[in-house]
Amino acid sequence: MNFSELFKVTSRQCLFSPNGEYLASVNQYRLVIRSATTLEIINLFACVDTIETIEWSYDSRLILAGLIKRNAVQVFSLDNPEWKCKIDEGSAGLCNVHWAPDSRHILTTAQFYLRITVWSLTTKNVSYIKYPKKLTPNSYVFSLLKPYMALVERRNDSTDHISIFDYSANWSMIGHFQPTDLEDLQGIEWSPIADVLCLWENSFEYKIVFYTLDGQLLNVYKPENERLSLGVRSARWSPTGQVIVVGDYEECLTIFSYLTYKKVQTSFEHPQKLTSGKGYTILKEEEYSSDQQEIVDST
Repeated sequence: MNFSELFKVTSRQCLFSPNGEYLASVNQYRLVIRSATTLEIINLFACVDTIETIEWSYDSRLILAGLIKRNAVQVFSLDNPEWKCKIDEGSAGLCNVHWAPDSRHILTTAQFYLRITVWSLTTKNVSYIKYPKKLTPNSYVFSLLKPYMALVERRNDSTDHISIFDYSANWSMIGHFQPTDLEDLQGIEWSPIADVLCLWENSFEYKIVFYTLDGQLLNVYKPENERLSLGVRSARWSPTGQVIVVGDYEECLTIFSYLTYKKVQTSFEHPQKLTSGKGYTILKEEEYSSDQQEIVDST
């Protein structure tokens, strides 16, 4: 096994580009871009202060450096190293920054989640989105199939709402509804075909709900027994969208069907340790989606 020489990295900021061709690393105020295969330095960018976070654009042609303490973001181009961009949030402050999937818009969230600002790198227009709710990691999530963003809002009346934006149409709102079955929404996830949103309650109550984009409730799931005293920790759809797996704070997994949005399997508990091939289970997605497979084959 061969090892490269050691490189200095600040704040553990080291990130491969989405296309796998480049490796970006931070050394205080310097942003170093290397070839992922040879590790040779391709570009070296200097920022005005210490870099606290970096993120590649989805097309791997641009990279941003978040200067959180300075309430600023600097953007650099691999195609044109002379081109530079600086975003300044000013007195509003800055708590996080992310790319939109079109790689031409940047979203910055102000301190105390007062607002989200959308910055266009092509038109230089600036848009503001109000009422973002403070969630971990973000109050918004993008669909990878359609140009949609779902935002969790906390209105002045202390109620949660969902707004759907189309970022290909100047970030116009195309949908809005209030999930009345949740009191303190803590998570949101798109289905792979961008037709359903999975939402869940805070960590003290196990409740997961499914909504269409126009606010139609598909199903509410809450365990009948009290074994699950704590709530949902994360949820992920399968790549084909046939099932969704939900992990909870009791270290247990539950699988839901895409067709009925009901539980099809549960109690895959995490063992303390894996020994001699025991303590784990290998599952095939087709076992829980035979009805959907028949529908697909018949169309």
